[in-house]
Amino acid sequence: MADVKSEKFFKEMNIAFVIGDLDFIEKHIADDITWEMEGEKTIRGKEEFLSYVGAMDTNHDVKVTIDKVRTEGLQATVSGKMMVNEKDGNVKSYSYQDIYEVNSESGGKITNLISVVNEDK
Repeated sequence: MADVKSEKFFKEMNIAFVIGDLDFIEKHIADDITWEMEGEKTIRGKEEFLSYVGAMDTNHDVKVTIDKVRTEGLQATVSGKMMVNEKDGNVKSYSYQDIYEVNSESGGKITNLISVVNEDK
């Protein structure tokens, strides 16, 4: 069960994405989760969600900095920066914001995630 008042939990969830910790993620998402990513198709359902995260390339060097975690009611917002060292040697910097919604009726699991990522210039 996600502790919606816990900054620590949402930091751990963001790190689980970076390192590809599917076990941690699976424990904390609802079967009917929806993941909306700006500019991408919407992911629906636990199986599609885990498949998408599992296919993400975790074999490159990524440094994530979490600048702020704000919780309010059954929602949490995490914002920060990512530095990605790509295989060709280029380094790209991104700012991101993830908005999590938790449903108490689903055992406190994450039911909705909205992600906005912008490349820093």
